[in-house]
Amino acid sequence: MQKDLTEKLMKAHSIDNVIGKNVSFVGEVQRGNRIYRLYVYPSQNAEEDKYFYQVLILRDGNRLTEYEAIFNRKEKKSWRRKW
Repeated sequence: MQKDLTEKLMKAHSIDNVIGKNVSFVGEVQRGNRIYRLYVYPSQNAEEDKYFYQVLILRDGNRLTEYEAIFNRKEKKSWRRKW
């Protein structure tokens, strides 16, 4: 299972590239202090499924987004107007 997730992670794009798509959580892969959350946007042909990842950083037992780990504060959700 873990090997399968790692292979899919190699083909994945950043979750930031998912705008308005309905993605489903697949699993997590941990490497050091980083956790890669893997999501899938399914297609009719399983070989054409698109995978996306989100990186979380482990710090003092807490899971932080990359933004939180770098800037020590939560990212503003609506920092720009969405059209």
